[in-house]
Amino acid sequence: MPAFLPPFTLLPAHTFDLSARNWADNERAWLAAIPSAKQGIALIHEGGDGIVVPRSYQQGKPAFQTACQTLAAEGLRVHVRLSGGGVVPQGAGVVNLHLGYIVNTPNPLLVAEAHYQALCGLLAELFEHFGIRTNTQTVQGSFCDGRYNLAAAGRKIAGTAQHWQRDQSAANRYRVLSHAVILAADPAMLTERANRFEQALSVLVLDIDHFKRVNDTYGHAVGDKVLIEVAQQIQRVARKDDSVCRLGGEEFLMICPSTDIKAALLAADRLRRTIEALQINVQGTVIRSTVSIGVAECNATDTVASLIKRADKAMYVAKHGGRNRVNMGR
Repeated sequence: MPAFLPPFTLLPAHTFDLSARNWADNERAWLAAIPSAKQGIALIHEGGDGIVVPRSYQQGKPAFQTACQTLAAEGLRVHVRLSGGGVVPQGAGVVNLHLGYIVNTPNPLLVAEAHYQALCGLLAELFEHFGIRTNTQTVQGSFCDGRYNLAAAGRKIAGTAQHWQRDQSAANRYRVLSHAVILAADPAMLTERANRFEQALSVLVLDIDHFKRVNDTYGHAVGDKVLIEVAQQIQRVARKDDSVCRLGGEEFLMICPSTDIKAALLAADRLRRTIEALQINVQGTVIRSTVSIGVAECNATDTVASLIKRADKAMYVAKHGGRNRVNMGR
């Protein structure tokens, strides 16, 4: 065990009581129960049939409520957790491991990666004990994908997440929830369950029109300024729970949780108009840019890769249709 982790006391599974409290309130109570900086607590439990989502998914109402009602009618409960990430299914063959402990640091971002690696290392040792060799990697097409999955022979068998809560008892002190979900169930069933909830999720792929012309005419320094200005506009239009990243070159991705296709198309057109109105002043020269945007809503058969691919294809249709427009993926 890494030297910066304390010894842990294993608590009974019923400590995490979903019959009396919701998931996030259980996590809050559990974090409050950490005894000291020298002693952590651990918990292993099953979550019952359902899924667990981050708090940000609640921002996309009413799509979130609709998704919850759809799954509830089938006996699947939707839980909301404190940590970030994406949808994590629960059920038979899914085991949750919680570690709670105190960390002294001025900024969690400085040490979060080391704590992810520590948790993955502990899990790898556990699987090695049973003769299962694992490695840390992303797993294309898996739910809640990230760098700190644990995989065996290319199959995701564990995922991890963190939540850092400032401890008011001392400066530069945080209470940490380090969570792992261990997957022994059928991966196809788990992915299908996660994707059914994610049907209320849409993605936007957008590409700056005629960007090569900007680089060729004004140089790459100006092209970089255009990229930065457009990226800032995307961030301003994005909601708090949306995620924005650059796919490469002049292409960007926006992930919109709890957003159906109708709402996503409206958001895409609002973004298109915002960038169309943008004036970028470079040494007295005003440069204008437009974007072509493809939009796709997650369906029950989508993987992460296939969803983005549909939005990307829709973006190219918008390009060929005259640019500066929004197109819906099929």
